[in-house]
Amino acid sequence: MAEGSSTYKGLAVPLNGNFEIKGESTSLDIMTLTQVASGTGDFIVCQSQNGTEVFVVEDGGKVTVGGEGVTITSGGLTVTAGNATITAGDVSATAGDIIVGDGYYLRFSSNALTTAPTTGLTLGDLFMYQAANTWSLGFCRHTGNQTVATVAFS
Repeated sequence: MAEGSSTYKGLAVPLNGNFEIKGESTSLDIMTLTQVASGTGDFIVCQSQNGTEVFVVEDGGKVTVGGEGVTITSGGLTVTAGNATITAGDVSATAGDIIVGDGYYLRFSSNALTTAPTTGLTLGDLFMYQAANTWSLGFCRHTGNQTVATVAFS
């Protein structure tokens, strides 16, 4: 999208129109919002024309996204504290693995394995593979010699 250029005599963010704020320093933040002491209002609210909030940054830092959800085009998503919780819907990956756990991992690869892996596993890894039209479920029990227990099903 093109940036807007409206300002009030070049001195302030306009009440109407479109605008762009350009940084002038290579090391300073372009914009900082500071809450007043004991303030409880949201930092940022984006809403539709009928007043429905579709993106909110609350005073405690919680970000709420409605409408079409979140799309990450690069960089991924990292949760360093707390949880990522899906209360409705699915978790899917079109490429790569979905890795879940606290020291134990559940991996579903987008490309089916053709043999049980003998390297690259972590204790507790659960994986599926297909060989000779038989699907098997494998579980890594040891990390030193990559011992794998498998169960075949068809």
